[in-house]
Amino acid sequence: MNGLNCYLRAVELDDAKLLYIWRNEKETRKNSFNSNLIDFNEHLNWLEKKLENNARLFYILVCDGMEVGQVRVDIEGKIGVVNYSIDSKYRKMGYGKRVLELAEQELLKSTANLKKIVGYVKSENVASRHIFQILNYQEELKGNMCIYTKSLID
Repeated sequence: MNGLNCYLRAVELDDAKLLYIWRNEKETRKNSFNSNLIDFNEHLNWLEKKLENNARLFYILVCDGMEVGQVRVDIEGKIGVVNYSIDSKYRKMGYGKRVLELAEQELLKSTANLKKIVGYVKSENVASRHIFQILNYQEELKGNMCIYTKSLID
């Protein structure tokens, strides 16, 4: 992945099919708190609502012209709750770390004035846990869930 030109671009309604495929991919479902298959119409309704909501940032990670993953930050007061996934073809290549780094940069530039970012990860999702750890998030274990928190202010 080193040397690739990566950036975040805003999600659009035209991304519905791509996001739907990523969301219903087997490993993504396994690592999601809702592991059910999602119906396309249900997904489309969800996406339309997300895109209408100003209290969120939603991006596709693009690296050297390839769409490799997505990151969404839902803003709840002064907290940004982060959710990301990487296309199965591009996993274990450093894109998870990159998408979170870029999301943090976007949050710092945004007008949301967030105090911290939080990620919720299933305890068995070792890859995501590792990414949050190497990016210096504080870890709290709660049952089958790990909560990762990082302050965005000094």
